[in-house]
Amino acid sequence: MTEGPYKGFMGEEPEYECLAAWGPQIGNTDLGAVVMLTREADRLGMDCNEASWTIGWVMECYEKGVFSKKDLDGLDMSWGNVEAVKAMLNKIARREGIGDLLAEGVMCASQKIGGEAAEWAVYTLKGCSPRSHDHRGGRWAELFDTCVTNTSTLESTWSGVHPQLVDIAAVTDPFSHEEMSTLNARFNGVRVFDDCLGTCRIAATNPKLQLECLNAVTGWELTLEDIFTIGRRVVNQLRMFNFRHGMKRGDEWPSKRYGSIPVDGPAKGKSIMEKWDWMLENYYTLMGWHPKTGKPLPETLKKLRLEELIKDL
Repeated sequence: MTEGPYKGFMGEEPEYECLAAWGPQIGNTDLGAVVMLTREADRLGMDCNEASWTIGWVMECYEKGVFSKKDLDGLDMSWGNVEAVKAMLNKIARREGIGDLLAEGVMCASQKIGGEAAEWAVYTLKGCSPRSHDHRGGRWAELFDTCVTNTSTLESTWSGVHPQLVDIAAVTDPFSHEEMSTLNARFNGVRVFDDCLGTCRIAATNPKLQLECLNAVTGWELTLEDIFTIGRRVVNQLRMFNFRHGMKRGDEWPSKRYGSIPVDGPAKGKSIMEKWDWMLENYYTLMGWHPKTGKPLPETLKKLRLEELIKDL
């Protein structure tokens, strides 16, 4: 850093998630502090999204009197107090004092505190946190994907859905319950295929070009349909694993705050929760899953050559 309170501090340049997490998410406007907290979280082995949603929730609880300074081991968790954030991250990493509670993540911590404070936390009912931006504002595809994913983060999408890249009609209304749930289903598979290759979705934005490169390198002759099938095999395997370990339809919902109605901006007054049940049933049906339970149907598993998983249904 070349200026400001952290002039002289050396750290890797943060990518988007960290900039959002340790900037506006915690009320901080100093870029040097963002670099400092990014390095601190990295060195502690923390995910910046989960950690920042947790810290942001703590700050709101402190602001509204749910937590006192004594409750927080003497830390002043006011918005933008980056040194207090640094100290809290270390408490979480070592499970010291209040850090023992917060180390469980924002869902478990907020539910244990309970009351109105539990409604301020942002998470999915599966227990994971979204990426560090507000999906309610015209990014319903990502909000929905984050809740129905089998990977704990974006599965079908990246930075919204770009169906035109795989010969599917482009998005016309980002606030359409039908269009957003349908696009998640139609598009699902191709981005999980990226994960199989070990490539970043942002570095491989065009699936057709990526496929051309893959075939050129390997001598294979995979088609677009092939890579969708490969991706869907992974999606369904993950889903069966999750159901085997206790996942249920009721887990595929956002927390009250995550699914709340924006009070300003382009999404003001728009509610994704108005038709959430319908969106789930539409998505499940198009994915070849039971519309009420979300479990893959036997015929879907057979089509994907996953017959050995049928017994687990």
